[in-house]
Amino acid sequence: MGSYRKDVFTQNDLFQDLAGRHKSNAGVNPNIVDPNTIATDLDAILAHGFLIIENLIEKDVADSYLELLNELFEKTGRNNFEGYKTQRIYSLLGKTRRFDTLIDHARILALLDHLLMPNYLVSMAQAIKINPGESPQPLHHDDAFYPIPRPRDPLSVATIWPWMNLLKPMVPPSRCPTAIDGMIVNLNYPKPNPL
Repeated sequence: MGSYRKDVFTQNDLFQDLAGRHKSNAGVNPNIVDPNTIATDLDAILAHGFLIIENLIEKDVADSYLELLNELFEKTGRNNFEGYKTQRIYSLLGKTRRFDTLIDHARILALLDHLLMPNYLVSMAQAIKINPGESPQPLHHDDAFYPIPRPRDPLSVATIWPWMNLLKPMVPPSRCPTAIDGMIVNLNYPKPNPL
């Protein structure tokens, strides 16, 4: 068996085939999601820096998810960034597989297919319940831990499935994460891959 080695020293090195023989067939079959819908979504992201998709899942399904989450929420945050009054469920997919349909939602994956490099990964699935009286987090990039200076191409996209209206006029829209009433896409750059 031959050896396979690809070293990474710069961001450009990330564009090589790091998976090697372990190829992914992830992504969306283009016949599942209307290309015009995705084009419209991407246009909105480019024009406004965010995208709101309303009613992406049925209300009864969302209600069943919320019921399960409320059973799983336990401890509050360990510091003021996590929030002393905020409850989090880390490693959500390790606790239940009920949320798989959100993780691999066809429309969201179709967007990610244009926003990220091929073979992107889910790096975190968590639930957050911000309770009354919580102090706000400072504005931050979720991928700030990557020591690569900005401006740069994206390394990640965050999606948020809010169970209530999160769109409050706290910061100007140009500084807000991208919001979807089923998904918030936190974009740090203005150029998706071409359709």
